[in-house]
Amino acid sequence: MNEILEKVRKELKDASDENTRQAGLRFFKEEVNLYGISSKRVSGIAMANYSLIKKAGKANIMALCDSLWNSGMME
Repeated sequence: MNEILEKVRKELKDASDENTRQAGLRFFKEEVNLYGISSKRVSGIAMANYSLIKKAGKANIMALCDSLWNSGMME
């Protein structure tokens, strides 16, 4: 499962755009950590990788979600 998590993180970093990141930083009043990716692109990355985990079981999928959430990145 760690390899899937690393794959998703790499795809998020590779898809980042500094202009989108700066626009996002202006949007939020509080301090946030952003890669700088549109929500449409994030959804595409999620859909593309779902096939890798859909048979992993609910507990494993939730563990991956928790790992991504705990990273502190908004996307």
